Amino acid sequence: HSAVSDGTDSPAELVAAAAAAGLAVVALTDHDTFDGLPEALAEGQRLGIEVVPGMELSCSRDGQSIHLLAYGADAGDLDLAAEMALVRDGRSGRLRPVLAKLAELGVPVSEEAVLSFVGDSPSVGRPHIADALIAAGWVKDRKEAFDRFLADGGPAHVERYTIDIARGIDLVH
Repeated sequence: HSAVSDGTDSPAELVAAAAAAGLAVVALTDHDTFDGLPEALAEGQRLGIEVVPGMELSCSRDGQSIHLLAYGADAGDLDLAAEMALVRDGRSGRLRPVLAKLAELGVPVSEEAVLSFVGDSPSVGRPHIADALIAAGWVKDRKEAFDRFLADGGPAHVERYTIDIARGIDLVH
């Protein structure tokens, strides 16, 4: 993932790192967005690396989170774009309820602290909250943040909109 999602490097930086590692092909699979693809594709063309268009679609089945990797999905598909927008809005919309739960647990983190980790991402996700928890000294890494607070069913978890896996597969297909 790039900084357009919940990664730390720009799409171009990721492609450059792939080139430096000797890779000939790399896929960009940001969460629920194709926004980083133009930059990644341009850098791939510049460096002679094939960039496979992709994304990671947030889906669910029977209340269980499923991340569908979609390689070669049509970035111009309007139905897929509309569903991804709903997912991103749902992710960002749960920030304040998650922060309220964390505060109730005695682990306060400000919205501003979380937003400082968002960068170019079109939505605010749990990894950004985890980064703010790390910066505040509440946890040592993202794994601990999820294990203690943010994982599905965890004490600070808040449900959000996801796409049913069957619908997600149909949209990608």
